[in-house]
Amino acid sequence: MNIQIIVSTINNSIENLDKSLLEFENLIVVNQKPNKEDNSVIRKSINNIEWVDIDQKGLSKSRNFGLLQANSELIYLTDDDVILGKDFKEIVISSFLKNNEADILAFQVNGINKKYKNYPEKKLRIGYLKSLKLSSVQLVIKTEFIKKNNLLYDELFGAGSLYKMGEENIFLFDSLKKKANIKYIPLEIAQVYIGDSSWFSGYDEKYFFDRGAIFFRMFGSVAYLYSFIFCFRKKKLYKDNFSLFKAYKRALEGIKHYRIGTRQNSNSCNTKEKL
Repeated sequence: MNIQIIVSTINNSIENLDKSLLEFENLIVVNQKPNKEDNSVIRKSINNIEWVDIDQKGLSKSRNFGLLQANSELIYLTDDDVILGKDFKEIVISSFLKNNEADILAFQVNGINKKYKNYPEKKLRIGYLKSLKLSSVQLVIKTEFIKKNNLLYDELFGAGSLYKMGEENIFLFDSLKKKANIKYIPLEIAQVYIGDSSWFSGYDEKYFFDRGAIFFRMFGSVAYLYSFIFCFRKKKLYKDNFSLFKAYKRALEGIKHYRIGTRQNSNSCNTKEKL
């Protein structure tokens, strides 16, 4: 089996990537330069690295560009601050050989400077609820499954998009709807430096607005109930700034905003088909 690593970065240069990435045998770097405003795509090959500058903004757009370039059996979509474990390739390949029925495997990625996540100690089958706890940098995906099901990240969601988070959760939900077999493997494949988030600025009103949109995209009408439960459970984290009622109201506004936008896009597509 062969693995292709696809790194998303923005306004970056090759010397800023970790040695573990640069030395990997099959690497694509998608470097977004959104200020050029000429819709250009510039490619250059440097030994084992394909470096692509694209005039686009948004993490999901970067992930999708990378997915469309993929030509290996397995894909690891990651970020520019990740350091691969020394046994990355061996762990990933052996795990897929032992779990040949899996379409996606989720591994452990740990923080360098502080704790990143708490992980289960045993192998797990991942369903809808457990998928909510996964991040993109944990996932290695079979390319065949992606291509066969035309799976891409929803470009309305994620850092640099209209709704600034939730892209990996939506991607996994979409995968599960396509009958993906997803498993968690309790082995570390990489480490990451935990710095300031590119999207999380605290439990402010925009956070709950975006959450409402995300939940409706994933759950449909159940999002009205799920949003309330979510706001209630997070109450201690924002109670000094605004009320539960206000948090839920913002989530409802996010649901409405997403629904109106989806309906308008649907009507636009229907009009074009008639024309």
